[in-house]
Amino acid sequence: TVTPIDTLTFTTRYTYQEGDMQVTGSALTSIDSMDASMQTISESVNWTPVKQFYMQANADLVYNVISTSFPQSGSRVVGDSNNNYCTCSILAGAVITKRDDLQVMCTYYRAFDGDPYLSTYTLPYGASATEVTVSVGLKHKVSDRMIANGKVGYYDSSNNTTGGQTNFHGPLAYVSLEYGL
Repeated sequence: TVTPIDTLTFTTRYTYQEGDMQVTGSALTSIDSMDASMQTISESVNWTPVKQFYMQANADLVYNVISTSFPQSGSRVVGDSNNNYCTCSILAGAVITKRDDLQVMCTYYRAFDGDPYLSTYTLPYGASATEVTVSVGLKHKVSDRMIANGKVGYYDSSNNTTGGQTNFHGPLAYVSLEYGL
């Protein structure tokens, strides 16, 4: 975390995970079934130039690799896959009253490892999709423990993993109530 000036903060994270899995074969012997690794690079930027306005930007880049034992055995039942994706979001908020904030938010998600060739043989694990959301909302502090949110916006989703069968776009609206103990 770096704070070059009082109103600006940068937070950078790098996370690495890896693991392997085994299944029990004949005579209770263990067989390697999968190796997986994931690397995540994240950045958050918080900016509050004045007390009545705030802005936050977030970006995540994820490299996710799954290697199965099947390609080595000549089987196409379960293939190796990459599930790499990126997400980005920008939130801008303005204080309207002591209990109310107006918020504008944009989000972006993209997965870019779909392999339609694999669908002939198996479920293709790598995804290929793009989603974009734009919303405007009001956040109201009902009490010290309760916050009400209301948002309206637009959602656009394109999913090539399903051959476009689950693509959709249109308006969104929701209301939520948060209660903290």
